[in-house]
Amino acid sequence: MKSARSCSEIHQAHRVHRSSGSKFTTGSPRSRAGDPALAAAGSLLQARRDSVRQRETVTAAKAELQERELINLALLASALAGALRRRGVREPAASLAAEAGIG
Repeated sequence: MKSARSCSEIHQAHRVHRSSGSKFTTGSPRSRAGDPALAAAGSLLQARRDSVRQRETVTAAKAELQERELINLALLASALAGALRRRGVREPAASLAAEAGIG
């Protein structure tokens, strides 16, 4: 299960981030360059670049897969917005940031 593995890797990156004592900030990307969670997520995304491109090609060819992808993206955006709200980001900023991050 690739999706379960990648989710667990992201959760691990989040645990590393939390244990480092880092706080969610809205500073410039340069001020967050040393953030271990961002580094871990970036490494994960870079490693999966080719497989993601293949997946996009297959998904684009089938309407059923496009619908499933939209549902999954909506669920991810909802989860991200919830995480932002738990970190103190108010609405509508939390939902807008989540949607922008997914889109």
